Amino acid sequence: MPPITFTPGKGRLALDRYDFQHHVEGTDFRHQAAETDLIPNIVIDGYNADNVQSALTQVGSSIATLELSGKGFITIGDGYDTYHNSLATPSTPYDSAIPAFDGYLNDLLNNPANPLYFRIRDGGVVLIKAGTYKFTGTVNVPAGIILMGEGYGTKIVNQLASPAPLFAIQPDTTRIPDNGEDANETFIYNRETIFVNLTIADNFLVPKFLGDLSYKTPQNTDSIHPLISLLEGASLSCDNVKLVGKTTYVSNVLSALTSLAIATDSTIPSSTGTRLKVINSSIDGFSVPIKFTASGAQDDQLVVSNNIIRAYGFLNGDLVLNHNNTFMQVNTCNAIISNNYCYAATTNYISNTSDLTSLAFLYPVGSVPAAQGKPRITISSNNINVARPDTTDPNTTFKFVILNAPIGGIFSLLVFGNHFKNGKDFSIASDSTTAQFTLTDTSATISPSSTITLSSPTTNITSTAVNLGAGSTLTIGSSSMTSSVLTAAGTIVMGSSTISVDGFGQTKTTDGSGNVQIAGQVSKMLTSDVLSFITVAADTNLSFAAAVNDVWTLEFNGTVTCDANSGGNFAINAPTGATITGWAIGESTSGTYLAKQITSTALVGPFITQASATEPLRIFARVKLDGTHAGNITIQFASALFDADIVIKAGSYLIARRATAV
Repeated sequence: MPPITFTPGKGRLALDRYDFQHHVEGTDFRHQAAETDLIPNIVIDGYNADNVQSALTQVGSSIATLELSGKGFITIGDGYDTYHNSLATPSTPYDSAIPAFDGYLNDLLNNPANPLYFRIRDGGVVLIKAGTYKFTGTVNVPAGIILMGEGYGTKIVNQLASPAPLFAIQPDTTRIPDNGEDANETFIYNRETIFVNLTIADNFLVPKFLGDLSYKTPQNTDSIHPLISLLEGASLSCDNVKLVGKTTYVSNVLSALTSLAIATDSTIPSSTGTRLKVINSSIDGFSVPIKFTASGAQDDQLVVSNNIIRAYGFLNGDLVLNHNNTFMQVNTCNAIISNNYCYAATTNYISNTSDLTSLAFLYPVGSVPAAQGKPRITISSNNINVARPDTTDPNTTFKFVILNAPIGGIFSLLVFGNHFKNGKDFSIASDSTTAQFTLTDTSATISPSSTITLSSPTTNITSTAVNLGAGSTLTIGSSSMTSSVLTAAGTIVMGSSTISVDGFGQTKTTDGSGNVQIAGQVSKMLTSDVLSFITVAADTNLSFAAAVNDVWTLEFNGTVTCDANSGGNFAINAPTGATITGWAIGESTSGTYLAKQITSTALVGPFITQASATEPLRIFARVKLDGTHAGNITIQFASALFDADIVIKAGSYLIARRATAV
């Protein structure tokens, strides 16, 4: 065949039109990247690339070099997004074949053989790209790591087979030798773990497929395991982190929910303190959002500020105990809880009620430090809403602080500027503690059977209404109450302080019934007649609280009448172990003088046996409590004959004085 000759401008090669279309669309007759020239050439990290293939190869090599050399973030997430189908197949976005993310992350953070480990061995930034990542195990996060996400785009969800933390924040084991700032004392945390721009949830945030309801089921419901566990000795900061729990209702009544968002793990106590900071974050769907109960007391630090928090209580299925129904369980550490919006959610949409009792439930811990070393707790400028019904707020018992039975701690507490309903509230509920408080523009309630000591250094109670519950004792040392109102059903023990001064220069308090208590003295009067027709001892309200080892002298002066000649019996009731020595003096059956010695809590008598006559009765005694039992000292009475009335008349009164020894 003769060669084909071609003269430009004359004739054309034959080309199938469909072959050309395949070439244009890239389905056939494709060029390789190495066959595509770059004009002009591109220089990448010193390499002169003249075609697309060599340029792309060099770009990949340069990125790997930058990553391994520490130039740029460690960015992870490719291949682990379980919802990568959300755009292509929105009705079935979840891909169960995608592996769990915790294994990859654990290897990066904790395996020295990982090629990127050297980048973060002393701390570093790890960027988790947008995606939905499932955890089936706990990730141990070393001190100094910064885990950064892309806001709501980066979602880490709990898919563990049984309750366990998603993250365990490890302690900084170098703090003891790392005292370069001060050879005698550590202070700052050089290796702080930081979570920023992350969403961490107890289950998937959206359905796995159309009609799926399993994503609503709470996982960590055992009241023990949080989503984030903070080991003692660690320092964690959460900034713009969304912590999402899950709730389950049956017939509009809460039946199960996620227990804890963040909680300390005190399995191995730390001598260098523990630190938690939660700022600019959102927490929702938990029984108790934050549990910070490390053992370091003055060495521990807590900051909870500028957050939106909704809590439900109901921890461990309990709607009664205060520590299971609070926004935060907190040890007496150095704490700032401020500028938060907190919503106490309802546990029952039928009655629309909430069972949360406090913003912070405090656990006093640690030995008594020097005044300059005691922990300082500030709770300020928090807004609280409870169960938001249409018209009224059903929760009338919510307090900003409730103090648990202590174990010998001492701390300073400043509460101001908080807002709940139309006022400010403060509550102390404890069994025995030594604490310093500064209360300003606050309503303070000291719950029954509590012993609170406000001691030196000065405690200032300013513009405050203080209500001391029955059975409680308030001891005030070198302190002051200014422009304040004190009502007391319990015992006030005064030091060098002034609450109010009567015309005789005596410091006194007055309860709602007009009963007066003067610095270790109780004066109570019956405002109405008291009647009994049974032979078993009955209490009068002529009663006051006494502490262990107290010694009291008391005098009762009353007028008594009977409707039969049988008369009545009288007694002094006191706590178990108390020693009573005294006399009751009145009129006998024959209308003559009668004196009965009192040596126990048993009834003595009978007195006032002249029917329908009104006669005087006097009791005076010394009561000494033992070193174990505290409680009320009470005047009691009973009819000597069943169904025969005996009446102590209004105006009868009791005066008691507390002494260190008698």
